[in-house]
Amino acid sequence: MIVPELYLLAHRIISDLVSLEEGAHSRIAQWGRALAAGDLGRKSFLARLEQMSQGQASAGAIEDHTMALAVCEPALRELCSDLTATLPLWLLADLPAKWVHPLLKANQLATTFPSDRVLQLRSGTPATGFADYLESLAEVEGLTRGSTLLVDHNARRGMSSIRAGWDVAIYVTPDRLRRDLGLWGLLPMAG
Repeated sequence: MIVPELYLLAHRIISDLVSLEEGAHSRIAQWGRALAAGDLGRKSFLARLEQMSQGQASAGAIEDHTMALAVCEPALRELCSDLTATLPLWLLADLPAKWVHPLLKANQLATTFPSDRVLQLRSGTPATGFADYLESLAEVEGLTRGSTLLVDHNARRGMSSIRAGWDVAIYVTPDRLRRDLGLWGLLPMAG
């Protein structure tokens, strides 16, 4: 998770504009999951948020505000920089393609994850079918079990990958990830 999940940011934006009805957070979360899985397009996601804002914000304003809030933690950016010194990094993006590269550029991560190292999560890939998706990536990109460590903020996808034999670290915070990578022997352990 390079930036906070966009549906959480969108919820914050909308709830600052209007008093949300009961169940609104879970609907936004559901739309966010559908957006991440590729089952809901960017425009549809934004249109739903615009409707939820009760005319207080346009889809474009919601998108602009969300993108402005999508900031990578400095500790995570530093960790990525440390890793690129010794390891090839890939980013499996669960955001609409139109947002990925601007977010990477705005967060000074475009050189860490150049476009040929960004893989777009294909449409309709649920967390439970993620391991099958990894198999297709392994064939195309040469990622293999035992030589690839996946870092995922989505625990369901991570557990599905572990059950399929992949090495996975579940992202919680930059400090926790740094510790986990130290335990994997990929970074020096913090003193």
